[in-house]
Amino acid sequence: MRCGECGAAITAEEKTKHLKNGETKNYTYYRCTKRIKPCSQKPVTEPQLEEQINEALKDITIPHSFHEWAINELKTQNEIELDDSTSIRSSQNEALWTLSRKWTLRKSTLI
Repeated sequence: MRCGECGAAITAEEKTKHLKNGETKNYTYYRCTKRIKPCSQKPVTEPQLEEQINEALKDITIPHSFHEWAINELKTQNEIELDDSTSIRSSQNEALWTLSRKWTLRKSTLI
């Protein structure tokens, strides 16, 4: 992720707070690294960051033509994998049958 103001990377920092009742609370804050130039952005909590991400994703739409292309491509790939899987299973069954037959023949000659 990059800072929306200066473009520098965003980093996560873990903070632990020890409460008077003996409990500890862990918090994660996300902040700009400010490595590119000075920046006025303050750290945000994880829920705040999730809200910002959800807000940005809300406006993204997938064009219908791309959606159709992607679904067709996935169907094609699925058919290829299904054919490959069937071919592999058939080969394995043949090998198993051959080995079983050899074992049966070998076993009968030992008796």
